[in-house]
Amino acid sequence: MLGWWGLCLVGLYGLAREGAGEDVPLLATVVAWVLVVLFVVVIPPAVYAIWWTGLILTLVVFVPLAVYSLHRTWRAARSIQRYAAETLTAAAGIVDHTRHVTALDTTITVAGETLDAAGAVERKLNTVATVLEERWRRTR
Repeated sequence: MLGWWGLCLVGLYGLAREGAGEDVPLLATVVAWVLVVLFVVVIPPAVYAIWWTGLILTLVVFVPLAVYSLHRTWRAARSIQRYAAETLTAAAGIVDHTRHVTALDTTITVAGETLDAAGAVERKLNTVATVLEERWRRTR
């Protein structure tokens, strides 16, 4: 910190003694003076200490934490992508295996109708059997 102050003072002394130079505009010289005064006089050293502490803390703690969190998020996204691909394969198998359900519904409807017809045939055959049995008993 003291080194920075020392460099600012050396620069300020050189600027005051030799000027900014012929090819440097007046506005640039004024801005340089304002920045030197701001950095050397107005801002206390505690602010610089807090600033550097924050920078070091950010670089040592927060940047690695952010990289770690991003990497975990990327791994979770890849895992979700793999599971989605597996789910898609399973869903295609389910569709393939259940496409005949409509045909089974039709089969059940036809079987119901056939069962009704078979019941009617059974009743008629029972009637015929009853009639034949009575005739047989009479002839005996």
